[in-house]
Amino acid sequence: MAKTKQQPLDFRFYDMPQRDPVLAFGGEAWRRVYGKGAPNLHFHNVMEVGVCLEGSGKMIYEEEEIPYHAGMVSVVPQNVPHNTVNEPGAYSLWSYVFIDAHSYLLRAFPDDPQFLAKTENRIGVRYFLEEADQCPEIVSAAEGILREREKNEPYAREMINAYVMQILMATARNNRAYDQANPDEEHRHSKQQIRGVLDFIQKHFSEPLTIGDLAGSFHVSETHFRRIFKECMNMSPADYLNMIRIQQACTMLLKTDFPVDLVAEKAGFTTLSTFNRNFRHFMDDSPLRWKKRHVNTEHTSGLRVKALRGWTDDVL
Repeated sequence: MAKTKQQPLDFRFYDMPQRDPVLAFGGEAWRRVYGKGAPNLHFHNVMEVGVCLEGSGKMIYEEEEIPYHAGMVSVVPQNVPHNTVNEPGAYSLWSYVFIDAHSYLLRAFPDDPQFLAKTENRIGVRYFLEEADQCPEIVSAAEGILREREKNEPYAREMINAYVMQILMATARNNRAYDQANPDEEHRHSKQQIRGVLDFIQKHFSEPLTIGDLAGSFHVSETHFRRIFKECMNMSPADYLNMIRIQQACTMLLKTDFPVDLVAEKAGFTTLSTFNRNFRHFMDDSPLRWKKRHVNTEHTSGLRVKALRGWTDDVL
């Protein structure tokens, strides 16, 4: 079993399109050596669906290693640490779809919060790696999204949205056994709760959250919560919260004309000095200098060390 407890984790975030929050990557650019140099496990701010077209190796999910080969599908929920590692000296070819599942489900079921929450829990509670013929709906939908992106024909947007919902519903159905007993149920439960806290932070980062508030949602003492969070995430809850806030601030700096003090407020910082200190900590620069360097570029550099830009920068 691969142990993640002592490994640093990388956070790869994706700026999802606001209108239709889905990204798709495929083609020869994704024929590469995965896991070269045994890099850190990483997790995303969105759901990842990967289809292996060529090659073999192993997928590492949290503390579990599972062999993969061509013709398999990997589904990784938001905030689940994972990595792909090739066979030594080999290449693999994957295609990927990244989905903001919460946004799509909220759009699809605005008047049924109970069903929305149930479906979101089933989608987000566990990862899986299976043969394509065991989840053909997911494979066909992922291929359909890539095809529609490439062809860009009339009704492409509507087709892509339909394929996204097919992936989400098929994933929820495929996870019907998610509540089966686990030999290490307490450890598993802690990780699921931490992922719930990560989701909560992602949705409420702009609010005046305290570590005590987060511990309360975890139903444990603040001291115990800090320890469990550090064991699962290899960073403190305060560092993670500030990292998410700085990520959101970077997006606002690039996509709006808000002054820095308003960006700081909308990102959840109570004072400008606290925002500037954290921005420099993660970005090695001041907010204004960073914006001047990146505002006219299509892609931005990632948050250093613990937070990296998504793979788009590696390819485009």
